[in-house]
Amino acid sequence: MPLPHTGFLSIVQGDYQGIRDEMNLTPLSDGGYFATWHEANSATDAYDIYGQRFDAQGAPTGDPVILNTEQTDFQRNPDVTQLADGRLVVVWQSFGQEDGFIGTVGYGIFAQLYDVDGTPLGDPIQINTQTRDDQINPNIIPLLDGGFLVHWRETDYPGPEIVLRRFDANADPVGDEFLLDHIGDGPSNMPSLVQAPDGRLLATYQIFDATIGNWDSYLGQFDLSGNSVMTPVLLGENIQSSFNPTAHITMAADGSFVVTLDYTSVNDLYLMPFGADGVATGPAEPVGATYASPPFYPQSTFLPDGRLVLTYSQLFESGSRGVILDSDLTFDGTSYFDVSFGYEWEYGARPTLLEGGALVLQWWNDLILDNAPAHFTQVFFDDPMGSATGFTEGRDTITLPDTGLNVAALGGSDSVTGGADSDTIWGEGANDTLAGRGGDDVLDGGTGADSLLGDAGSDRLYGADGADTLIGGDDGDVLDGGRGTDWLMGGDGADFLTGGGGTDTLDGEAGDDTLLASDTSGSTLSGGLGHDLLIGSTEADMIDGGTGNDTLVGNRVGPLNMGGNETAADTLLGGDGDDFLSGGGAGALLDGGAGNDRLTWGQGTVDGGAGEDTLIDPENLDFGSEFRGTRVDIDLQAGTVDYYDGVPIGTIRNIEHVDLALGDSAADISGTSGNNILIGSNPYTNINGRGGDDYLSGWGVLNGGGGNDTIEGRERDDRLLGGAGDDVLITQVRQDTLYGRDIIRGGDGFDLLVIDPVYNNGQVEYVEVNLATGLIEEHGYWEEAPVLEEVEAVQVLGDLRAHLTGDAGDNLLVGGNLDDTLSGGAGADALIGGAGHDIADYTSATRSVRVDLQNAALSYNDAAGDTFDGIEEFRTGDNIDQLRGDASANLFRTGGLSDRLYGRAGDDTLLGEAGADAFYGGLGADVMTGGDDAGRRDRFIYFNASESGVGDGNRDVITDFVSGEDRIELSRIDADLTQGFKQAFQFIGDTAFSGTAGELRFEQQGGITLVQADRDGDGAADFEIELTGTLTLTSTDFLI
Repeated sequence: MPLPHTGFLSIVQGDYQGIRDEMNLTPLSDGGYFATWHEANSATDAYDIYGQRFDAQGAPTGDPVILNTEQTDFQRNPDVTQLADGRLVVVWQSFGQEDGFIGTVGYGIFAQLYDVDGTPLGDPIQINTQTRDDQINPNIIPLLDGGFLVHWRETDYPGPEIVLRRFDANADPVGDEFLLDHIGDGPSNMPSLVQAPDGRLLATYQIFDATIGNWDSYLGQFDLSGNSVMTPVLLGENIQSSFNPTAHITMAADGSFVVTLDYTSVNDLYLMPFGADGVATGPAEPVGATYASPPFYPQSTFLPDGRLVLTYSQLFESGSRGVILDSDLTFDGTSYFDVSFGYEWEYGARPTLLEGGALVLQWWNDLILDNAPAHFTQVFFDDPMGSATGFTEGRDTITLPDTGLNVAALGGSDSVTGGADSDTIWGEGANDTLAGRGGDDVLDGGTGADSLLGDAGSDRLYGADGADTLIGGDDGDVLDGGRGTDWLMGGDGADFLTGGGGTDTLDGEAGDDTLLASDTSGSTLSGGLGHDLLIGSTEADMIDGGTGNDTLVGNRVGPLNMGGNETAADTLLGGDGDDFLSGGGAGALLDGGAGNDRLTWGQGTVDGGAGEDTLIDPENLDFGSEFRGTRVDIDLQAGTVDYYDGVPIGTIRNIEHVDLALGDSAADISGTSGNNILIGSNPYTNINGRGGDDYLSGWGVLNGGGGNDTIEGRERDDRLLGGAGDDVLITQVRQDTLYGRDIIRGGDGFDLLVIDPVYNNGQVEYVEVNLATGLIEEHGYWEEAPVLEEVEAVQVLGDLRAHLTGDAGDNLLVGGNLDDTLSGGAGADALIGGAGHDIADYTSATRSVRVDLQNAALSYNDAAGDTFDGIEEFRTGDNIDQLRGDASANLFRTGGLSDRLYGRAGDDTLLGEAGADAFYGGLGADVMTGGDDAGRRDRFIYFNASESGVGDGNRDVITDFVSGEDRIELSRIDADLTQGFKQAFQFIGDTAFSGTAGELRFEQQGGITLVQADRDGDGAADFEIELTGTLTLTSTDFLI
């Protein structure tokens, strides 16, 4: 370890269990730190920025929070720093959030201020306002004046460039963004920036040299406007390498600094030292460590005593490592430490010095946790040894006062009890008994078989050498057994227990605990109560999760072809709760127990136990590389996992579901007669649901079998086969089954095709589906059509326009959020428009159609039995059709023959198009258009004076009345209310009312013509119709 005492090991992750990446952290003034990362939302495939605060011992304080208040498609690559006033500023790249973005819309750079717990302060700040194209990989550095500087990469200038923008302590911009004034004219890349104590900016960067076709690394020094103040230094000029390095700057307390360089072609890391004046004090020199494979991504920080902690990753090798260099930057050849767990894909190790002098290491692991990479942090302490005053070389028994002391016992088996405050007690040699009592104590037993009790408070207990017993007690404690066969009990609280070396017994007891076995000895790990993380060793471990939703990982060295122990037969017992179990060598047992568990398949026995359990692909975990690229056969009914040629791999029992979503394994997956969830990922995957109501998702051939199945295609050329039962077949626009070489066959039953535009970015203008012809076409993107057969229903999701056409049977057509056209054809169809302006289209009908929205039993021919929801417009074709409305505001549009349009109640819009049509507006303020009638008369028919009111917004409007051709029929209305029986109107032209009941007149005003009737003789209109245009009407224009 880089420092002698460990702190908490913490997993940094959010809620989604999706891909998480690009973690950065900043020290906080209280000695803790704040971490940020981006995480994929597994439900939407979008990315959010997360943040979480950790205390000085590395334990999380509170839950992770989503930091981006604007949630567009993708927020990625965050960085964070704490300003002088305690506020946090987080910067990230955001897709589609730009305001006034120049050039092609893509990624822009945004920042936001937060309090120390991640609560947003104000609105997001758009950093780039002048740059164009994608802006990516932002980083942030605090400035001495209390402000901050953001730098990022612009992707097309015409090559990548380093762009910067400065902000003051109020987060207000100090000028516009600017380019770094680097050497040469070529594109720049891979920056690392810090501010020197005198205010200069120090930056390393790469410049592309077109003359040699490679990148050179430089150190530049700049003012806060990006202007160079010193001649750039070519880094590593003395090193002959075909691969030019990336560089990283680390600043010392006195203003001097060191640049770390990686040269994978020469299999070493290099250091180049500089004085506080920015002048190199020597050439780049190799670190001189021994590497299992070429090292890369060096990161470093200075400790308070001047030593340098340097971490690095290794190509083709398990885990990340580190070394500690003396203050003169020399390596003693022995000071190595492991950063990670030793799995195949563990990279990104980085040290950061915290305010209290502790060190936090971060790294990510691509294989350890369910569904996604996990980020880890762990704190290390260099606790000073206290005074030995009052101790003898013999056996001492001492109780400390309640003042908080740092004491060190001498030789002998001592018994030391701490006070009520926080004590540091060193046992040194022999078999000591140390008890912390109150406060947050540090107990180090030293050599010997020691007994350590933390008691109250958040304590740190270190067994060191010997067979030790460590008991944490109350609150969240750190227990490190050290070398020897140790017994560790966490007690209450969220504890971290690590065995150190030897065959250890670790028991987390109550709380959400993390248990880490020693590297090379089989141990016993028990989680107890709570949601625990238990990580085994390279040997055969017994791991019992206990109660709670636990994560159990065995055989941790990694995949078999990377040096893992094939014979390490772990026993993993999930116990109660929804657990995740992974790993184990040949003959291993993974038993999920009660709850809905997720278990990886392997060379042993996997038993899901009670509950709904899922078998997952070890490809994304430590066991996977042995099987990478190999086709396997997973049969839940037979209980077997075999190679494709029939050679057995392992045995499975009590497994209901299979999820290979993040793996690479090509597989044949077969379900049972029950209800299974079967998910593949490889293009060569075949899935057979067999019986039951199954959910199938993946590439390749997906066959639901019997039952009412849901089948979701992904990329490539898929075959979605519903089989018997009422099935749902889901495709994704611009992503999978609409490519033209796919087969979508519903089979028996009433089957639904669902079209999901989740990956459509506007390329697909609209999708057209015709169940009668089997057509699926993505207009504007792909012109070929797949095979569509035996499907009775179509549903479009989200923001995608659709033209959906049924067949001669009973169909269900469901539109999305935009404007859709739905044509059911013959049969009793259900047309559901959804959001937007949606059309029920009968223009292709070969017989006359009647649609009656008020009494569906009166609809006939293609409309017979049809139902409607969310339909804004009805259209018919060139037949003698009838459209009859209801109390809603209906929009009817008919075709080229003589049609009848009945608005009934509501403010209706009736469009007759061509033909001699009859309009019955009914109640409400209706708008009627006769259309181009070519000399044929449209009739506008009224049965009651209440069907058109008086005044704008109350009366009916006829938009294209043709005098001498069209006719308004009022003969069914009683013109004179002062007399008995029904009376006819008297047309008086444009003369004013005389006060005689029953008069009908017209009046031209403001570009319109009003038809008015006085039925009670008061000289005022009781009934009006508005005609668009200035018309001179005669009595022949009316039937009165």
